Amino acid sequence: MRNTILIDGNNLAMRNWHTNGHMCNDEGVGTGIVYGVYKSLLYSLDILKGSDCIVAWDKGRDFRQALFREHLDSFRHLDHLCKRGTMNYTERMLLGYKGARSKIENIDDFYTQQELTKEFLKAIGVIQVEVPGVEADDIIYYLSHKIKHLTTVSSMDTDYLQMVYKNSNVHWITKKMSTPAIFTIDNFSKLYEKLKGFPLDRKNFLLFKAIVGDKSDNIPGIRGIGEKGLAKAMSQYNYNFKRFLNSDHKYALKLIEQKDVLSFCLKAISLKYAYDTELKDLLDNHVNIEKPKKDLTKAYKMAKKLNLDEFVKDFDKNVSILSNE
Repeated sequence: MRNTILIDGNNLAMRNWHTNGHMCNDEGVGTGIVYGVYKSLLYSLDILKGSDCIVAWDKGRDFRQALFREHLDSFRHLDHLCKRGTMNYTERMLLGYKGARSKIENIDDFYTQQELTKEFLKAIGVIQVEVPGVEADDIIYYLSHKIKHLTTVSSMDTDYLQMVYKNSNVHWITKKMSTPAIFTIDNFSKLYEKLKGFPLDRKNFLLFKAIVGDKSDNIPGIRGIGEKGLAKAMSQYNYNFKRFLNSDHKYALKLIEQKDVLSFCLKAISLKYAYDTELKDLLDNHVNIEKPKKDLTKAYKMAKKLNLDEFVKDFDKNVSILSNE
């Protein structure tokens, strides 16, 4: 069965920046990202039995930034719920989408290495997609629907678990298991319980995520409800989300009190919402998944210059695997 592996390039580049960012060639040019990315692609294709791969890249985050601006003053009346010394809702909206993240040190070097990685992948024939104003995860959501055979998203980002449906699996990269954690429509709840300690139906994942929020993306969630607390509350209703939501549990009442916040968080996290409301036509017009023309002379020279000795050693084999030939 054909299985296309979908990769969030920015997520992968950032992971390798933190682990391999110190690497450089004899001339002092940073090589950690390109080294880590090509190794990760080979690894994913191997363990996931992938036939080919597509790498999506961020080129802006216009949709969700606009969503934050639209809701700038929407939750001011709930600021009193926030504890003193913590960010209130209005302050979070002012920061914007992903605005609470720490700045990357040596950001210029990061971007230089990232562009070098794109150049190298193009030379060896790897399909890459980026669309102005659109994040990689929205592109990946689009591709999983456009491609008619099986796709598998491989990422450390749990947001992608909302993409487990027919012909779409998600490989959650984690050290909690000795074997790959591949979520499918058949094993979602049991695998989630194995990794998180409590079962969760895949159809309730998005709502669960919206309730607890996402600090890294500056999605506030419902004030006073964390992941462990929500899981404990759900256990009182045998993890039946519908029973919990219709109960008089204090957390269920918080959801009613902060229903506008919950609605916003669902919109900000949901890839389907972004696709349905604004991104479909844009992606239809800009996404191209044709293979780029390989330049193996350039690729070989780059691999040599960047001291990618392992790649050079099995150059033909590695190029064949990554370009699906």
